Amino acid sequence: RNELVALTASAERGGSVSRRSSVSGAADNSAERLLRQRVEAEQLANSNLLESLTQGGDKETLKYGSIFQLLHVSSGLFVTVKEDAAPFDPDCRALTLEEGSSAALFKIMP
Repeated sequence: RNELVALTASAERGGSVSRRSSVSGAADNSAERLLRQRVEAEQLANSNLLESLTQGGDKETLKYGSIFQLLHVSSGLFVTVKEDAAPFDPDCRALTLEEGSSAALFKIMP
């Protein structure tokens, strides 16, 4: 048999030896490749959506309960809320411009 077998000693199992074939390594590579393809497809879809929105397409009226992001057009960064207090008003939170994240999502409340 031309099967590549990796032997690994496991200290957690009292030094017992476990066998892992190269087949599982190939499966790991294909799963990683599939994950990378999905990430690239999502990035492309997000890029296309952002481009259509900045060009005025797909406009949607904001209503109470709507979740949205505020894009700073010049920098391409999103308005993001920080947990820290605002520098000049301790009753308010600080806002910054950053890459998109869950801190860049806002919801209209009545």
